[in-house]
This record gives sequence, structure tokens and C-alpha cells, in this order.
Amino acid sequence: MFGRKSKLEKLKANAQSDYLRCKDLDSADRYNRMFVARIAQRARTNLDKIFVQGAKAEEKRQQDLSKAVREGKKKLPAESGARRI
Repeated sequence: MFGRKSKLEKLKANAQSDYLRCKDLDSADRYNRMFVARIAQRARTNLDKIFVQGAKAEEKRQQDLSKAVREGKKKLPAESGARRI
């Protein structure tokens, strides 16, 4: 409110700045390698979470689809909350 960023926006901005900072670091320094490894692990964890979320959504969609086929519906259930890219 009034120009303040929410906690989520601050976390996103911090993660993005950390990610961009990695490209300018010297790989010879031990602390820089540790920082890059930590950021890489954060990225991997986020990708894993997104994959699991997508897999659960697809599983639910498949269950709804099979239920509609068993009931003999000609019109399949609408996709709720799914975004097309």
C-alpha cells in the first residue's frame, strides 16, 4: 500500500536480482561458487514444484475426462483455471 511492495513481490525481486547477479561472478572464488550453487538449487526446486503442480492438474483433467466419457456426455467439462500458453 502506498508504494510499498508486498512480501511476495520483494521475494520475487530478490530472487531475480540474485539470479542475474550469478552471471557476473568469478567462478574461481569459493564463495561465488557456493552462491551460484544455492541459486541453481533454488531454480531447480521451483521447477520441480511447477512440474508437480502441472502433473496434478493434468491428472485431475484426465479423471474429469474419463468420468465424462463413462457418463456418455458429448460435451467435455470446461477447463477451469487452466492457462494456455
